[in-house]
Amino acid sequence: MKILDLVLKGKWYDMIESGEKPEEYRDLISHWVSRIWYHKEELTAVRFHRGYTNKTMTFEISGIAVGKGNPQWGAPKDREVFIIKLGARI
Repeated sequence: MKILDLVLKGKWYDMIESGEKPEEYRDLISHWVSRIWYHKEELTAVRFHRGYTNKTMTFEISGIAVGKGNPQWGAPKDREVFIIKLGARI
């Protein structure tokens, strides 16, 4: 299992934890291309960190796509992003 570690602001962490936000976004920049896109076939889970604390939660990754996300869940309105679709919490 290959896990992608992501640090989130408290607001987004809490929305994912409550089940309100079923996906996470990252900009289409070289940093995320190398960490996400080049490894999308290997990545099986994502571990979210609430800020730089010890509080974490892990989810299966049900898919990774490029597109426009939901601005209410933190996606920019004017550009495409990586969309990490979350599966079951593990």
